[in-house]
Order: sequence, then C-alpha cells, then structure tokens
Amino acid sequence: MIAELGAVRTGFLTDGAMAFAQNRISDYEAGAVKATTDFARHGHGTQLGDVVKSAQLICDVADAPDLPLHLPVGPDAVGAIESRAEPFEEPLRLWRDRAMATGHAEGGSGAARV
Repeated sequence: MIAELGAVRTGFLTDGAMAFAQNRISDYEAGAVKATTDFARHGHGTQLGDVVKSAQLICDVADAPDLPLHLPVGPDAVGAIESRAEPFEEPLRLWRDRAMATGHAEGGSGAARV
C-alpha cells in the first residue's frame, strides 16, 4: 500500500527544523522548486492534515482485509487525485461500453491492470 499523504501539520517546517542553502541557484527561483521552497519556509501551521487522524487512518486501513494500492490521506491529497482523474470521468462514462467492445473476442494478455 502506498499512503499518498498531503501536507500534515507536524514540527517538520518549524524554525530550526530545516536548513536552507545560503547560495541559491537562480534557475531554481521559479516553478515547482520555488513553490516547494516557499511552502517549506512559510507553510508551517497551514497544512491541512492532522497527524493523529492521518496515522489512525493508515493504521485502520493496514488492518483491513484488502489493502488498496494507493491510499490518499488528507484533503489536499484527495483533491490532487480527484483533479487528475476528473478529465477521464466524462469520456469514460460516455464511451466505456464502446471502448470495451473494441477488444478481440478471444481476449488476450493486454496491459497489466492495477
């Protein structure tokens, strides 16, 4: 099982818990690296996830008879997964039966299903 955690409010982002390089590479002053660095510098206390509730969910699911391959943990993790899946929902609803009907009658190995 892969627990896909959103941002959880712990002491990880508190002052003194992280060190930042004094000499920074200008190419990293934009995009995803900048967003991540900004969150690391200023994100403490804004994380959506509760560490105790998150740990309890993971323990509960780990004790379940069937483990999911992916377990989103936290409102931001759920939102990120839903936003990636959303573009597929309507075409799948509209065209699933026709898409499934394009397979060979005798079957085959196909791609591995997860």
